[in-house]
Amino acid sequence: MKTLKTLYLLLSYVMFSQATSANLSRYEVISPQELPAFTFGNDEGYPLDLNKFKGKVILLNIWSLGCGPCLAEMPSLDRLAGMFPDKDFAVVAVNIDPLKPEAVKNFYDKSKFQYLNIYVDPYGKIKDALHWRALPTTIILNRDGKMIGRMIGSTSWDSTEAVDLIESLIEGKAPKISVPFFEQALNFFKKKAEDN
Repeated sequence: MKTLKTLYLLLSYVMFSQATSANLSRYEVISPQELPAFTFGNDEGYPLDLNKFKGKVILLNIWSLGCGPCLAEMPSLDRLAGMFPDKDFAVVAVNIDPLKPEAVKNFYDKSKFQYLNIYVDPYGKIKDALHWRALPTTIILNRDGKMIGRMIGSTSWDSTEAVDLIESLIEGKAPKISVPFFEQALNFFKKKAEDN
């Protein structure tokens, strides 16, 4: 009975701590690596690539209008984009819906985003290059344009944990990411087994 009570308290604590911070538990730190080359378009359809943002920490977010979690995290991406100087940081949220630039513009207008620019990939060049598995997918690139982190799924990008992550990357420090829930539980049970 005591073990069940301890387990309940542990689960309650972990769930509360996860709920009060960004859920960056799916964020994966990666040794710096080059991304394959790809292009996408701006709101007027002119082609761009990530070299336009070189010298900045880049948060590349791949999203779709038909993805509820994508839409839910977009306001936090807008707020995050406004928190850091343009010379240091860029949020590049690329919509991958085929041939829907007007729908994307309408979504941005309705949402009243202040800091996010419209980027689109209606021809699937990003998917061909990156082979992402789910939406939203977020990739973090360092100032040299190399991928140093990625996350599949949505989060609150303007939370304290996410802002701390971006600040540390801008300053060139190793990010501090909290231990995922299941890893916390596993460590707890290992410790309990060692104690017994």
